[in-house]
Amino acid sequence: MYPEDRPNLQKILEKVEENNLMLHRLQRAHRWSAFLSIAKWLLVIVAAAGSYYYLQPFLERWPSIWQQFEQFMQALNVLK
Repeated sequence: MYPEDRPNLQKILEKVEENNLMLHRLQRAHRWSAFLSIAKWLLVIVAAAGSYYYLQPFLERWPSIWQQFEQFMQALNVLK
Protein backbone atom coordinates (compact mmCIF):
# COMPACT_ATOMS: atom_id res chain seq x y z
CA MET A 1 0.00 0.00 0.00
CA TYR A 2 1.28 3.42 -0.88
CA PRO A 3 1.49 6.04 1.87
CA GLU A 4 -0.52 8.58 -0.14
CA ASP A 5 -3.47 6.13 -0.27
CA ARG A 6 -3.97 6.10 3.50
CA PRO A 7 -6.03 9.37 3.72
CA ASN A 8 -8.25 8.21 0.88
CA LEU A 9 -8.81 4.84 2.54
CA GLN A 10 -9.64 6.61 5.81
CA LYS A 11 -12.27 8.73 4.02
CA ILE A 12 -13.72 5.62 2.40
CA LEU A 13 -13.86 3.88 5.80
CA GLU A 14 -15.71 6.84 7.32
CA LYS A 15 -18.24 6.82 4.46
CA VAL A 16 -18.75 3.07 4.76
CA GLU A 17 -19.40 3.39 8.50
CA GLU A 18 -21.81 6.28 7.90
CA ASN A 19 -23.65 4.28 5.21
CA ASN A 20 -23.83 1.27 7.51
CA LEU A 21 -25.37 3.40 10.25
CA MET A 22 -27.94 4.82 7.83
CA LEU A 23 -28.82 1.36 6.55
CA HIS A 24 -29.37 0.11 10.10
CA ARG A 25 -31.63 3.10 10.79
CA LEU A 26 -33.60 2.43 7.60
CA GLN A 27 -33.98 -1.22 8.52
CA ARG A 28 -35.24 -0.31 12.00
CA ALA A 29 -37.68 2.22 10.53
CA HIS A 30 -38.96 -0.39 8.09
CA ARG A 31 -39.52 -2.90 10.91
CA TRP A 32 -41.47 -0.33 12.93
CA SER A 33 -43.49 0.60 9.88
CA ALA A 34 -44.42 -3.03 9.24
CA PHE A 35 -45.31 -3.57 12.90
CA LEU A 36 -47.49 -0.45 13.04
CA SER A 37 -49.20 -1.38 9.78
CA ILE A 38 -50.10 -4.81 11.15
CA ALA A 39 -51.26 -3.24 14.42
CA LYS A 40 -53.43 -0.76 12.50
CA TRP A 41 -55.16 -3.50 10.50
CA LEU A 42 -55.68 -5.61 13.61
CA LEU A 43 -57.30 -2.60 15.26
CA VAL A 44 -59.58 -2.13 12.24
CA ILE A 45 -60.59 -5.80 12.27
CA VAL A 46 -61.20 -5.81 16.03
CA ALA A 47 -63.23 -2.59 15.77
CA ALA A 48 -65.35 -4.07 12.98
CA ALA A 49 -65.95 -7.28 14.93
CA GLY A 50 -66.80 -5.29 18.06
CA SER A 51 -69.19 -3.09 16.13
CA TYR A 52 -70.93 -6.15 14.68
CA TYR A 53 -71.19 -7.69 18.15
CA TYR A 54 -72.71 -4.47 19.49
CA LEU A 55 -75.08 -3.99 16.54
CA GLN A 56 -76.10 -7.64 16.17
CA PRO A 57 -79.39 -7.33 18.14
CA PHE A 58 -80.45 -4.42 15.94
CA LEU A 59 -79.46 -6.26 12.77
CA GLU A 60 -81.44 -9.32 13.81
CA ARG A 61 -84.57 -7.21 14.28
CA TRP A 62 -84.13 -5.39 10.96
CA PRO A 63 -86.18 -7.81 8.79
CA SER A 64 -89.22 -7.51 11.07
CA ILE A 65 -88.87 -3.73 11.22
CA TRP A 66 -88.61 -3.57 7.42
CA GLN A 67 -91.67 -5.78 7.04
CA GLN A 68 -93.67 -3.52 9.37
CA PHE A 69 -92.50 -0.50 7.38
CA GLU A 70 -93.62 -2.12 4.11
CA GLN A 71 -97.02 -2.92 5.62
CA PHE A 72 -97.34 0.66 6.80
CA MET A 73 -96.49 1.98 3.33
CA GLN A 74 -99.03 -0.37 1.75
CA ALA A 75 -101.65 0.85 4.22
CA LEU A 76 -100.88 4.44 3.22
CA ASN A 77 -101.31 3.60 -0.47
CA VAL A 78 -104.68 1.97 0.24
CA LEU A 79 -105.91 5.11 1.98
CA LYS A 80 -105.26 7.28 -1.08
